[in-house]
Amino acid sequence: MLYLLTAETLPVDQLLNTAMPKIVQQGQEIYQKGRAKIEQCEPTTATITIEELTGPAVQAVVRLAGNQVSVTCSCRYGYAWGLCQ
Repeated sequence: MLYLLTAETLPVDQLLNTAMPKIVQQGQEIYQKGRAKIEQCEPTTATITIEELTGPAVQAVVRLAGNQVSVTCSCRYGYAWGLCQ
């Protein structure tokens, strides 16, 4: 079976269940304010640039491997906390 990264195949509920409610809220605010921009989208990978309020922009990468999604981020919280903003 071929898995492609699309709005329909992205398991949003699964991702939301792994993040604290405050993190979800921060992410929604970033998106609503237009501070997140999809830079590159391929069949199994998407790269997003997020403008920080202070400091340089960070990059998040969403990868689809089979039916599993992984998210990495270059922000200061990404390595310690998993899903960040």
